[in-house]
Amino acid sequence: MSQINEDQSWALHVDEEGVLTLPDELWDALGWQEGDQIEFLEQEDGSILLIKANSEEDVDTVESADE
Repeated sequence: MSQINEDQSWALHVDEEGVLTLPDELWDALGWQEGDQIEFLEQEDGSILLIKANSEEDVDTVESADE
């Protein structure tokens, strides 16, 4: 699994049907798998914080900047 530092972020896009697709490199870096529950938390700066909701320890996160 690749290492992610807390300063990394990805700009993600939602398609016209409302589907958000995470790039494979991001799935691999976070160690997330199909079927994992992901929580979307809106931040004060307008970004969205994604956390793996079904993990009680060592929560992996990634920020998605509004672009």
